Amino acid sequence: MRLLICVVVPAFVVGCANPSVKPNFVLDANGAKALVIVSVTRPDREVFFTSPVCSYRSIGGSVSGTIGKSRVPRLDEDRIESTSATHLGMPSVMGKLAALELPAGEYEFFHCSVRNAFGSYSTIRPMSLRFRVAPGELVYIGNILVAPESIPFVSVSNNADRDLSLAKDRWPKVPVFESRQRLLAF
Repeated sequence: MRLLICVVVPAFVVGCANPSVKPNFVLDANGAKALVIVSVTRPDREVFFTSPVCSYRSIGGSVSGTIGKSRVPRLDEDRIESTSATHLGMPSVMGKLAALELPAGEYEFFHCSVRNAFGSYSTIRPMSLRFRVAPGELVYIGNILVAPESIPFVSVSNNADRDLSLAKDRWPKVPVFESRQRLLAF
């Protein structure tokens, strides 16, 4: 049993991307990796649900990760709270803003979920929100809205005003307002 744990855990850790870069992160414009800015939210009116969780993976590769779930019980500095949206004149939401450093390539978000006291609500049909990044690129791919009491359950919108303003505060060395905007598509 110990041998199995020693083999599986390192393989998992190597294949996962960090959920978000550190506050002092600097993008190497000539480097092999890209920086992707994305938010994952739910409507604030649905107060009995947790913040959403969305998973992504590389197409044909070994990179994967999850946005919205923290294994360490601590205050999450990347949260988007109600006041973050309303002061910009946008609808009130709860969720997470992420800046992902990823190797160049093609990726997809393939699963989203929220929880409440009665259980978990998640995408039941196969989902593929695809995006592509190039080396050294800084790109905003949009807001993934997970609305458990709505149809569609998952939608994508351009909330660059809110997200890039928040990103500039959290990652001051990243020129977020120079990012390309290439929204996710089903």
